[in-house]
Amino acid sequence: MIAAAHFNRIAESQGLPYHAVSRGVYPDAEVPEKIKSGLLADGFPGDPLKPKLVADKEIGNAARVITLGCELPKTAQQAGRKITDWSNLPAVSSGYADARKAIVERVERLVKELSDKQSPVK
Repeated sequence: MIAAAHFNRIAESQGLPYHAVSRGVYPDAEVPEKIKSGLLADGFPGDPLKPKLVADKEIGNAARVITLGCELPKTAQQAGRKITDWSNLPAVSSGYADARKAIVERVERLVKELSDKQSPVK
């Protein structure tokens, strides 16, 4: 949820045609309070969307799938070349600020990579 929110904000500010969604393999029933309050402090709406289960179709249609230390269902692993794992991030449960910082750094690198692909070759 943190990665998708920051990705969308940064990508939109750079005029990139990409949109991230947040899904889970075992989604919580509700967004944890630490994440809600952290996103609110970052200027995002105070009531994020309810966590949703990832669907094979979404993975198949995605330009890129980023996982945060989880294994996708076997049926979804056919998208292998599109999957990037960010498993070595600090846990939000250990501190929102450290997790947010690490996630945003990864998001910024991803946006730069995508932006470089959009730039016309000179």
